[in-house]
Amino acid sequence: MVEDKRQPIFSIRNVSKAFGDSKILRDVSFEVYPQEILAILGPSGCGKSILLKMMIGLLTPDSGEILFEGNPVRTMSAAASIELRRRVGMVFQYGALFDSMSVRDNALYGLREHYADKLSEQEKEDRVRNSLAVVGLAGTEDLLPSSLSGGMKKRAGIARTIACRPEVVLYDEPTMGLDPINTTRIGHLVRALAREMDITSVMVTHDMKLAFEAADRVIVIDEGLVLGQGTPHDIEHHSDPRVRGFIEGRDPEWTDEDERLYGVTPV
Repeated sequence: MVEDKRQPIFSIRNVSKAFGDSKILRDVSFEVYPQEILAILGPSGCGKSILLKMMIGLLTPDSGEILFEGNPVRTMSAAASIELRRRVGMVFQYGALFDSMSVRDNALYGLREHYADKLSEQEKEDRVRNSLAVVGLAGTEDLLPSSLSGGMKKRAGIARTIACRPEVVLYDEPTMGLDPINTTRIGHLVRALAREMDITSVMVTHDMKLAFEAADRVIVIDEGLVLGQGTPHDIEHHSDPRVRGFIEGRDPEWTDEDERLYGVTPV
């Protein structure tokens, strides 16, 4: 893998995190570079979503450091933390829409929080209409989330995030619970937003199809460890049997003798 010479936006350095006796992340290190789409791939419960929350300061590492443009997130002032969350948007796993608010008001929420005195009401409304149109939800402004399909809720969550014009978007399991057609649609949307709005994207997922089709670079995490990172091609041809086992959907400890005795390879 060729070393990237660019200055990273985020640097995750030797980060570990535990909850009680459960060690979630163990000495994790990687970089996030400008205008790339980085997929963090791994099974459920391996610490992917926790990484995103630490990147925007919602959780703190037990050890190690997370840097945003060279500045430690851990020691940021309150004002700097607010600025970080304005520049780095997050799309939550289930959209995190407010059920009692219309699609329009959900999309306005971040603008009212971060741009209360910086944009006029008309400018905010224009941004909302534009963002909903970009994700294919024009005309849904007055609907409640309960009337949206799962895929539409995901896209409404993305619209709320991009209305604030972030430089970085963190996607937490953006295709969780979606059918293959909507999964493909979300993957295309992530790439289109990255290209057309110069957004740096980090998405955590266990969806290998999404990771390989949408990402420029993939990191594989399991049992709290970074097992491999590189281009999708690098990961598909990785030498670590644990990476290959995850990609191929099989247990790397499963032997030819197990295959002979039981006849099937477990997933």
